[in-house]
Amino acid sequence: MFGMQHRVNAFIKEEQPFFLCATSQLMWLATGTAFAHYEWNWGWLKSLNFALSFMSTTGLQSPPDSTSALAFSTLFALVAVPLTTLTVGEVVVLFVKPMVVHRRQKIRFRAIEHAKQMAPVQCDGNTCWVDVDGLGRMFELYDTDRSQKLDQTELRQMMQKITPSHINVTEEDIHFWLFEMDEDLTGEITKGEFIKGMERWMLAHTDEVNKRSKTDLKSPRKKIN
Repeated sequence: MFGMQHRVNAFIKEEQPFFLCATSQLMWLATGTAFAHYEWNWGWLKSLNFALSFMSTTGLQSPPDSTSALAFSTLFALVAVPLTTLTVGEVVVLFVKPMVVHRRQKIRFRAIEHAKQMAPVQCDGNTCWVDVDGLGRMFELYDTDRSQKLDQTELRQMMQKITPSHINVTEEDIHFWLFEMDEDLTGEITKGEFIKGMERWMLAHTDEVNKRSKTDLKSPRKKIN
């Protein structure tokens, strides 16, 4: 179950192959339509109806009563149905992904702001670093059983501490932390993994803020008459 959640997180985090799925499905649709048209001497509309019905598993347009037609229809459906499922899944992800990404950005931001109270980020020119000892103290604050690991119960307690009371902490939120920091996939975050993960989040956030500040300074300002 936990390994599956990691794969789902990876699927959301990476760029989705929507174009690949859609293109493959259109090509397979064209293959079925062309085969029915040229091999069975059907009209284009009837051939297209056959391909669409088998891709959607409705099977409204039956193939001719022959062994070769049955073999092709079976092969066509074996490829078409999974392709349709993948494409529909990709469409769903296209709509869901922005909401998931936004929520995860909020989770990172709250964690970073909370961590800064114990482990401030310091910069000297273009070089920035985090007080890792402070991150260690933050870890120990939520490692209530002193196991040197944050299990999912302790992660939930930590997130409830840093999340506004009107926002519910979900299982997906917990698994996002694990996906980002649990390198050995044990379902727990060790002290070393926590420090490394938080340091990465904080430095990336600081770098983003610094770049945004430089961009704002370079942007031409409108003259006020």
